[in-house]
Amino acid sequence: MRLTSALCRSWRNASTIILAAPSGVASCALNYDVLMLKRSSNSSFFPSAYVFPGGRVSRDDYSEKWRNLYATNGIPDLEASLPQPKEQAPMFVEREFDSTLPSDFAYRICAIRETFEEAGVLIHKSEQAIDADELKSWRKVVHNDASKFVDCCEQLGVIPDVWSLHEWSDWLTPTHMPEMHNLRRFDTAFYLCCMDHQPALNECDQEITSSHWESPASYFQSFIRGKTWLAPPQVYEVSRLCNFRDLKMLKQFAKQRESEGIERWMPVRVKCRDGIVALLPGDVMYPEFPQLEEAESKALTLPRDMSDYLDLSKPTHRFHFVSLYETVIHCNISLNCAHALPLPQSLILDIS
Repeated sequence: MRLTSALCRSWRNASTIILAAPSGVASCALNYDVLMLKRSSNSSFFPSAYVFPGGRVSRDDYSEKWRNLYATNGIPDLEASLPQPKEQAPMFVEREFDSTLPSDFAYRICAIRETFEEAGVLIHKSEQAIDADELKSWRKVVHNDASKFVDCCEQLGVIPDVWSLHEWSDWLTPTHMPEMHNLRRFDTAFYLCCMDHQPALNECDQEITSSHWESPASYFQSFIRGKTWLAPPQVYEVSRLCNFRDLKMLKQFAKQRESEGIERWMPVRVKCRDGIVALLPGDVMYPEFPQLEEAESKALTLPRDMSDYLDLSKPTHRFHFVSLYETVIHCNISLNCAHALPLPQSLILDIS
C-alpha cells in the first residue's frame, strides 16, 4: 500500500489495546473476557460505541524522558528490547514527531497511557504494590496532561510494560463516510495484552459511560441482537478472537505471530442497491493502489445488490453492511502476517 507523508496526511495516528483476562464465569466456552468501554454520546469519534481502550498518539509519547526512565531501570537499549517484525506498518516507518525513540515504542506507551486515562488500568512492571488511591489521583493528572505520564511512572517506581503488548492489527478509517459527516479519521495500531487477572477499573466519566468485561462471543452476539454497537474493526477483531477458546493459547499465538508484523488495512467502501460493501485487502475487488486521501478518491457506487458482486469461488475479504447492526464478514482467503481469520457468524452465535 502506498505510503503517505506524515506531514500531508489527513488522518491522525492512534493506538489501542485489546485487553484480555481470565473470565469470572467458569462455564463460559471461552475462558477469558475482553475489556470494552462504552463511549460517551458526546464523543467526537463513534459516540456511544463499545471500543477497546485507546486514543490519539501524543508528542509526549515520544518524549526522550522515557529513554532515561527505562535506562535508570536497567534497559538502556529500547530498540533492542522490542520485537523486530518482518513487516512494519507504515505508521511505524513514518515519523510523526521529532524524536529518537522508535515509533513502535511510542505507540505502546500511548496505548498504555490511554488505557490508564480511560479505565484506570496501569500496565506496568514493578517490584512493589501501588496504592490504589495514589493510582486514582495520578489517573486524573495524566488525563488532564499527557506529559505527566512519565512523571507518574517515575513517582510510582514503575515502567510501562511495553513487552506485554503484542502487535495485532492496523486499521485506517475509510474515506467517504457521509453517514458520519463529522467523523475524524484515524490510523490505529491494535495491540493484544493478556493479563493474569481482571484488574480493578477506575473509569474516566468524561469520556466513558460504562466499562465491561465480557467474552468476545458475548460482544458479537449483543451487537447482532442490536443491544450494543461495535465499529467495524471491533466487529472483525472480536470475531477473530472467537477462534481462541483458551487465554493461554491466545497469548501464545499472539507472541509467535508478532514476529510477522502487521499491515495497514483501509476498507474501501462501495455503495450498492441494498447496502454497503467494505472491501478489505486480499479481496478480488480491492484496488491495487487504494487512494488513502478522500480528496484524491471518488465515492464508489454499483447499481445492483451486494450479493450480485459476491463470488466465493474468487478471493473474498469484505464486510456487507445491511443496516447499523446487520453486518456479515465474508472471508475465504489466507491472511498475510500469519494472522487468524474471523470466525464465521453462525459459529459465533452457537458459542454459549
